[in-house]
Amino acid sequence: MKANELRIGNIINIGEEINKLELVDFVDIYEHKTLWRYDPIDLDSYWLTKLGFESDGIEWWNGIICLGNFKDGIYYLPTEEIHYRVGQEFKYVHQLQNLIFAITGEDYPFEL
Repeated sequence: MKANELRIGNIINIGEEINKLELVDFVDIYEHKTLWRYDPIDLDSYWLTKLGFESDGIEWWNGIICLGNFKDGIYYLPTEEIHYRVGQEFKYVHQLQNLIFAITGEDYPFEL
């Protein structure tokens, strides 16, 4: 994970806890070079559900975007044929949060 992938409000592991990234964390990262304390969270069915997605077993959707689900557990934006690995690969929760923000201009609301 690179620091330039992160936004305030991203959900990541900070130390040993799952938390939303705050401004003070950016100060810590940039002034003290402590990115080693910050780890991404793997995107899986638990987090997709927590982020408001629903599934039919093949696709996940939330009214904004639709994702394809593959056997290796990595999610992609589908095109016309979701059975092929096409489009953007998503491995982590913060990547999906950033996509939703890029599309809507707003953070997707949910509780930890």
